[in-house]
Amino acid sequence: MEVKYKMLQVAAVLSAACGMAACGGGSSSETAPVSFTVTATAGAGGTISPGDRAVTAGQSTSFTVNANDGYAIASVTGCGGTLNGATFTTASISAACTVTAGFELLPVATSLLNGKVIDGYVSGATVWLDINGNGLQDEDEPSTVSIAAGDYALELTEEQRACVPYATLYVDVPVGAIDEDSGEVTAAYQMARPAQFQPLDEAALLHISPLTSVLWQQVQGQLSNSGQQHLSCAALKDNVELGVQISNEIKDIILTTVGKYNIAADKIFADFIAADDEASYQLAQSIVKGLKASYAYKQQLKQQHPTANYIRSQFYQGSDIDNNNAYPQAWYRDTMLSFDTGYSTELVKMNNELTEVVREIYLRENTKTTWGDGVLSQTKDIYSYGGDDAEYSCTNSEAVSVIVNGISYGLSNDGSSATAASVAQCVNTSFSNGPYKYYSVDYAENAVGYHTRFVIAADTAEYQTFVQWYDLQAKAATLNLADLTTHLNNSGYEFDDTVLLDVSSWHKRSTDDRTTNRVQVDKYSDQPWEKLVYQADGTYSKTCSTDNGQSWVACN
Repeated sequence: MEVKYKMLQVAAVLSAACGMAACGGGSSSETAPVSFTVTATAGAGGTISPGDRAVTAGQSTSFTVNANDGYAIASVTGCGGTLNGATFTTASISAACTVTAGFELLPVATSLLNGKVIDGYVSGATVWLDINGNGLQDEDEPSTVSIAAGDYALELTEEQRACVPYATLYVDVPVGAIDEDSGEVTAAYQMARPAQFQPLDEAALLHISPLTSVLWQQVQGQLSNSGQQHLSCAALKDNVELGVQISNEIKDIILTTVGKYNIAADKIFADFIAADDEASYQLAQSIVKGLKASYAYKQQLKQQHPTANYIRSQFYQGSDIDNNNAYPQAWYRDTMLSFDTGYSTELVKMNNELTEVVREIYLRENTKTTWGDGVLSQTKDIYSYGGDDAEYSCTNSEAVSVIVNGISYGLSNDGSSATAASVAQCVNTSFSNGPYKYYSVDYAENAVGYHTRFVIAADTAEYQTFVQWYDLQAKAATLNLADLTTHLNNSGYEFDDTVLLDVSSWHKRSTDDRTTNRVQVDKYSDQPWEKLVYQADGTYSKTCSTDNGQSWVACN
């Protein structure tokens, strides 16, 4: 009995083991599913998602294919699948496979901007559109080369064409280009046509000549003097107020040019050769002399000042600031050099060969240095505007500024002034107290920009508050900018606050760009307040208030 019982125990154990291990025939357990990896890859110009995935044998899977802007789906292949819209679905998967998505560039719609390069008609000159406003021809900016009769055809995308009203058209005329009147060009020069800030007519011919270049020289001078020498198409399109300002300056410059050269405004932009306009042709020839000298001198300055981040070089006849253009046939050289540490400008009278300086008219040197936690700017000016026999005025000014918690605080001085018989005898090295001091505060709240300026005359009590703040360069260790910021924080500088200081005059401005129509309000202590509301087309309406903003009416 005992042997039989043990045999039964063994049989039971073996039966259980076979059940767990699926021994013998007729087990109920299932085989583990088989899966394969489907790999997804995308070429340049788009994406495919998701990435690699495991798919059960006999099943299919799907991927989403997207093309980047400017691209289209060219093909999606692999795993026996099909594409429907942006969805690619594989066939039944029986082995590892790869789905590959390819993309192609969409054709870009372009149009042609046409015109002529005119001195005589010039072929072999490079025409380009300065979209980013840096005065340099960059690889991504459209360009072309003029052909016979000076014709050029600049191919533009829709986006580039939209920049034509806001960007300068340049022409680089190299040595070897052909002027159909004078032959091969022997001295390189550059011409330009300034932005017009007007909608572009599809059929417009934009000619570039010495006459349009005269306009650009004056526009460039205005912009660089105000620190706005690098203005891109995008910046001008976004800043309606600035666009209106520059557009108005161009209109004024055109009127000035019309008066100075006794030429009708439409002739400045015309093809004077086709019109057989001899007077305009001769004027253009005299201007080219200055353009060539401007180009050559600018190259010289680039070599002498490799660290300059901006260089202006202009030669032209006649100057309004030299005794009200008393010498209209005289040649002048106007230059500016800008550096990270300051800038310098000069206007000098030249000999007729444009090789020697005859007389200095205006010289300015500006330096910027760190001053405590702020920045010190010192400016020295030497000028003589009264004609060849006039004395020189020697003046200087200084300003210190600091930014605290996003608010910019500033103090500036009119320095001392003196006169001298010559530039060499002009001494303006001392920054003493002048007749006025100025405070400024710039800040922003709720996306609205604010600017406040106080004028403090020497006969006011307020002038004594910072009477020791002069000749600042050596005083960074002894004067504390915190004193200035604390004082101005209690000045009533905020736009709606009452001014608390004994100042000679004050001005507060708010600039509200929270909507597409900029609203600018100017408050003055000594004249009516003004409100400008800009429209989408760049125009604006102007109203005034004589009751501290209680009511706004048309300005007188």
